Amino acid sequence: MNRLACWILSTCWLTVAGGTITSEREVLAQETATATPRDYATRLENVFAKVEERFYRDPFESPNYLGAKQEARTAVVGCRDPQQFSVIINQYLRALDASHTYYLTSEDWEYYHIAAIFESLPSIQELFQRQPLEYPSIGIIAQKCGQQWVVADVLPGGPAAASGVQIGDMLLKVNDQPYTPVAGWWSLVDQPATLTIQRGGQQQSLHVTARKVHPGDEMYAALTASMTIVERSGTKIGYAHFYSYAGRRYQEALEQAIQSGELRKADVLVLDLRYGLGGADANYLSLFNRDVPELLSIGRDGETSSSTLPWRKPVVMLINETSRSGKEVLAYGAKRHGLATLVGTRTAGAVLAGSPLVVDGEDLLWLAVRDIKVDGQRLEKIGVDPHLEVPMDPSTCQGVDVQREAALEEAVRLAQPKVVPPRPSP
Repeated sequence: MNRLACWILSTCWLTVAGGTITSEREVLAQETATATPRDYATRLENVFAKVEERFYRDPFESPNYLGAKQEARTAVVGCRDPQQFSVIINQYLRALDASHTYYLTSEDWEYYHIAAIFESLPSIQELFQRQPLEYPSIGIIAQKCGQQWVVADVLPGGPAAASGVQIGDMLLKVNDQPYTPVAGWWSLVDQPATLTIQRGGQQQSLHVTARKVHPGDEMYAALTASMTIVERSGTKIGYAHFYSYAGRRYQEALEQAIQSGELRKADVLVLDLRYGLGGADANYLSLFNRDVPELLSIGRDGETSSSTLPWRKPVVMLINETSRSGKEVLAYGAKRHGLATLVGTRTAGAVLAGSPLVVDGEDLLWLAVRDIKVDGQRLEKIGVDPHLEVPMDPSTCQGVDVQREAALEEAVRLAQPKVVPPRPSP
């Protein structure tokens, strides 16, 4: 399923709308091939109805919509496989030419992450039989180009990082089975498995143990584990990678790290907005508003403390085509108001408001339900260009994140004192 430049990942703008298999969902994931055949023709009509009722604009305005419906009705005849049905639905949805609009099954990484964002909704709780919302993970973000899975990033502190997985690794097999992002890991939770990769033209075997995790907790742990000080040329660079921005706790972690944590002594910040999920609130940019007065409290003994939070030093934001939705809003606002320097490649241009709709108690239809304008401008299909363009192809990077390296170099440059040339003598 190729939704955007072959990336499996999704970001989202929010709109409310053990090795032993124990849960019904895990059983379903393992027994899909032998399950009772679904009535996919009826399910298809249910999806049509949801789209035509909830999509953010009249879908019949799309010139290819009626043709796409008819093609889907023809293709679904005889369909008995959930993944085949997913392909049929996503082909139909592409006629709408909109972000935040695609179909997900329990074999998709995004299925769990989007569900976790909206897990307070009764429909999502029912989808997971009111059991803990967890999925098996080794802590990587992968992209699929053609038929090949490639590691786009490795979550710090996760099993894959501990096993030596690197960006650019081609993911071939898990034990003796072809690699899959989710389905193949259910029966291997908490059990060492052999991950066969290809790196530099050579196959290697790594030992990795999947764990069951809550998607939001996994993204939060990755953020906090990424927060570090990188020293370059005498400059202390504070780095934080937001794999998700879908919730206030991610912003609070940044604020705490700046005020009293890992990043408080940094000379410059690099905020990595690539990969994972969006969901950021535009108000988060107030952290970098240098116009807020600084308030110092001074005691009798001379001890001072500040109750003013804004960061007044340089900021670099790292972006690429996986930076979507709320993350794009941050990048747009930071660029327009001079709050940060953007490094990387153009963002996705995926800025609509999505809502998850449960289909037949099993799958998720992620559907754009509202249009979004930022300062009166639509970013959908446009995106945000960086100040400094640095292309990167994970499949050829050989373990080196060239965009991150460029961002660190730019941070050093921005942190250098500005030299003011002397005035000429009169």
